[in-house]
Amino acid sequence: MTKRPTAPPDARTPDADSEATPLIRVVDGQQHWIEDRVALEAPLTLMLNGREWVTLLATPSHLDELVLGFLAAEGVIQHPDDVSRVVWDAEDGRAWVRCPALTPATRDALLVGRRTLSACCGRGHPGLVFASDTDVPPVPPGPGLRRLERLPAWVDALDRSARAFQDTGGLHTVALAPLTDHDATGGLDGASPPEDGVGRHFLVVRSDVGRHNALDKVAGWCLLHDAPQPGALAIVFSGRVSAEVVVKAARLGAALVVSHAAPTTLGLQMADALHVTVVAFVRGERLSVYTHPERLGLGGSPPAPY
Repeated sequence: MTKRPTAPPDARTPDADSEATPLIRVVDGQQHWIEDRVALEAPLTLMLNGREWVTLLATPSHLDELVLGFLAAEGVIQHPDDVSRVVWDAEDGRAWVRCPALTPATRDALLVGRRTLSACCGRGHPGLVFASDTDVPPVPPGPGLRRLERLPAWVDALDRSARAFQDTGGLHTVALAPLTDHDATGGLDGASPPEDGVGRHFLVVRSDVGRHNALDKVAGWCLLHDAPQPGALAIVFSGRVSAEVVVKAARLGAALVVSHAAPTTLGLQMADALHVTVVAFVRGERLSVYTHPERLGLGGSPPAPY
């Protein structure tokens, strides 16, 4: 028995924060298969004195420090010696934490409403759905998108619409676009787009200090309005494409998630399972397509490894 948690095997290897992933990089309209590294995101469920407490979505390195720091931040412990034992179950992604001084009443109060906490931006949605769950169906094929130039145009329009971010530097912005080869108004007329992008590029644009809240605002808008059918929508997003972002997009029926930021490994796994096309690092005439490139008229097989 040890007084502080030891990390699970291989948790501190040099590549513990990322893994190599094949993708299609499009530069000036030309596609190239390459391999790049993607930030790792994985679930870690904490079992507190024998009961399930919380699932963290985190980068799986230095997990011993993560567990201690989280327990302290939640007020469960004040010193490493307050933890008598941690048993790691790497296969199931669980850490069994024993805190002898924690009374049953205090433990039960902590266990009310099991939670899932996202890898960034603090507390995420408590009902995160993983690929094995059946309540989020795969997104139908939909019309697809062949005009790749629309992707950087969407990101540019999102940047122009994010006035609150420009003023504060502290907000995420999400836009909903129709997944067609036409603008939201039905065609390209050459006119200057509105600064918020609505009516030309987007159906709606919403911002919030939390990226998940911004997505939820868009979901609420869809409930209040006649949003296009599942498979005919795209989410244009200002933040990292994590697992929870992909799940929320799939719940909306969004076939495409577009961002100037990076994806995570769990986000890409979810996107592959839920038939969501992820396009990230959209910057000028350069972008990276990670999943379901067929929606964009791209594809083929990646080159065989050496």
